[in-house]
Amino acid sequence: MDLTFLKKRVIPIVLILLVIVGVNLLTTDYVLTILNLVLIYFIGALGISVLMGMTGLMMLASAAFMGIGGFISANLALRFGVPVWLSIILAMILTGIIGALIGSALVKLSGAFFAFATLGLSQIVAVFLTNYRPFTGGPDGLQRIPTLALFGFEFTTLTQWFNLLCVLCLVTALLIERIRNTKLGRSLEAIRDNDVAAQTLGINVYITKIYAFIIASVLAAFSGALIAHHNSVISASLFSQVTSFKWFMMVMVGGVNSTIGTFLGTLIFTIVPEALRFTRLYINVIYGVIIILMMIFLPDGLIGLVKDVWRKISVRRDKKGEAYANN
Repeated sequence: MDLTFLKKRVIPIVLILLVIVGVNLLTTDYVLTILNLVLIYFIGALGISVLMGMTGLMMLASAAFMGIGGFISANLALRFGVPVWLSIILAMILTGIIGALIGSALVKLSGAFFAFATLGLSQIVAVFLTNYRPFTGGPDGLQRIPTLALFGFEFTTLTQWFNLLCVLCLVTALLIERIRNTKLGRSLEAIRDNDVAAQTLGINVYITKIYAFIIASVLAAFSGALIAHHNSVISASLFSQVTSFKWFMMVMVGGVNSTIGTFLGTLIFTIVPEALRFTRLYINVIYGVIIILMMIFLPDGLIGLVKDVWRKISVRRDKKGEAYANN
């Protein structure tokens, strides 16, 4: 068997399966709840990775699309009796259309202007979700939202949800990795590096940015819909600006253009706040300090640090090999 294939495909799959089996056997309901949130947030964070990592647009309105998708799916299932799997798909489609309409205006901006525009959008949607009772139930939110059922099997336990979310995350991550290697992914990276040069190469910068915005919106909606049906409860408080900043930091800390880095950042920023509950009053200050330190010392995130360390180890190993060969 090809050793490269073994390292890149077989071993990672075996490790993932071992982790899934271990979690099913050894964890408590509390741990499973946190891990499920990690997996749900990871799906939405991948959308930010596309928009920020591939395209270079700083997105600060992820929670807005997450909330829109979550409430659309919850309303379709709770009030109109739509099957949950279909309500999730419809929520993603409708949110994608909304994202296309909003993105067609916002992507004309760049840099800090785009970031502040998305920040304003996040605030507008947060106010709407909090106050428009016919759609969101107001501050009380919506309760008794139906759980997901597929082929007659209903996901009622945390363990069942964990197994499902592992599959959904794996499929989504593979899809994003596939996009990185397509014409669209290469076009996005060209725009990130230099949009003027990309345009001279024949890339439609405006339309390509809209595609990235739609991908981020759809994945955020997917994440929001999963939260609604996983918890059977949804409220506007889940989709505040704090959530948008939290997702932004997940991607930045892990590595803005890395799927593995995005997962690490999501894991850290979901688990650490639980471990630091006693600092709840100062958590936003802690987030701010982390961002400043990351921008100064680790601009490429944790995955960038890992790559730098591995590169230095490889250089030293090669030098030792050359010295040994010369002797």
